[in-house]
Amino acid sequence: MKLHERLKQLRTQQNLTQEQVAEYLCVSSQSVSKWERGLVQPDLQMLPRLAILYHTSTDMLLGMNEMWEDADRRRFLVRLKETYYQKGDKEGTWNLLVGEATLHPDDYDLVIWLMLLAYRAQMCTPEKVKYLIMLTRKLESYCTEMGVLNGAYRYMTQVCSQCSDPDLRAAAKVFYEKIPSLRDSREVYAICVLEGEQLREQDKQTLFRANDIAAVALRRLIPNDATDEQRLSWHERISELYHGMLGDDFAGFYEGQLLIAYAEIVLLCVKLGKRQRAEKVLDRLLYMIDRHVLAVLDPNSVPVSSVITDPFPRQFHPLETITKPLLEALLKTSGLQDHHARIDALLQRYLTVFQA
Repeated sequence: MKLHERLKQLRTQQNLTQEQVAEYLCVSSQSVSKWERGLVQPDLQMLPRLAILYHTSTDMLLGMNEMWEDADRRRFLVRLKETYYQKGDKEGTWNLLVGEATLHPDDYDLVIWLMLLAYRAQMCTPEKVKYLIMLTRKLESYCTEMGVLNGAYRYMTQVCSQCSDPDLRAAAKVFYEKIPSLRDSREVYAICVLEGEQLREQDKQTLFRANDIAAVALRRLIPNDATDEQRLSWHERISELYHGMLGDDFAGFYEGQLLIAYAEIVLLCVKLGKRQRAEKVLDRLLYMIDRHVLAVLDPNSVPVSSVITDPFPRQFHPLETITKPLLEALLKTSGLQDHHARIDALLQRYLTVFQA
C-alpha cells in the first residue's frame, strides 16, 4: 500500500473528513486531498503530526511494517528460540526483543512478549518496568485493538506488582483498574449485536475467560487449614472446569493449568492411599504431555480443540516451563515408583523435543 492510500485509509478509519484533518494540521483541505490522491506528498515535519492524529506511528505511515516479510519473522523467531530456550539467556532475549520492537513499533506482539518475558523470567527491575510503562503509554496512544490493550493491562498489572520500586509497584493498581471486568455480564448480551462467526468467536473468548476466572477463584478459596481430603476435592473441581472446556482434543498452551491440577490430584491420591485413582489421573496427565510432543512433531496428527482454535499463541508460554518440573516432581514421589520408568522416558523425550 502506498503512502497516499494509507493516509486515506487511516483518515476514514478515524471517521474524519479532509476538512477536519486540514484544520488540525493548519493546512488547506486541497492539500489533504492532493496527499490522498498521490499528487504530492506531505512534508517530513508533517508526518509526526499525522501519526498522532491517526493514532499510529510514522513507521506505519511510511509502510515500514510491510517491509518485515514472513521470512524475516521466521528468522527472528529462530533466533528468539535459540536465545531463550536453548541458551537460557534471559538478558539476551530481552535485548533481542527490544531491538525488534524499536525497528517495528507497530508490531504489538513484540511489546506483549517483552511484558511476558519480564514477568515470567522474573526480570521486573525498575529500569525494565519503566521501559514497559513507556511502551504501554505508546500503545494507548496508537493501538485501537482493545484485545491488545486489555492484554497489556493484564500483563503490566503482574509486572508492576513484582517490581521492587514502591512507586512502580503502585502502578499495578492503575493498570488493574483498566482491565474490563465481568460486571453486568455484558457477554450475555453479545447475541444482540453480533451474529455468525463473530458471535461464535466472542462466545469462545467468554468461555475461556470465565472458566479461567472461576479456576483461579477456586484455587484461592482452598482454606489454608484444609485437610488433604478437602484439598483433593477442590483440585478435582478445578480439573473438571478445565477438562469441561478443553475436552479430549489438543489445546496446547491452555492445558498448563489442567496439567497442574492433575498433578496435584495424583500427589494427594498417593498421600491418601488412593492408588487406583492416582494411576487413572496419572495416565491422563502423561497422555496429555505425550500429545503435546506429538503436536509439535506432527501438528496434523493431533485433533485440535474446537473451542481453542490457536493452541500455540505467538508468545512466550509457560507450558514447557510447567511440564519439566511437574514430571520431575512425579519422579521424586516414592508412591509412584512403579511408574518412574515411564515418567522418566517421557521427560527425556520432552526435553529432546523442546531443547532441540
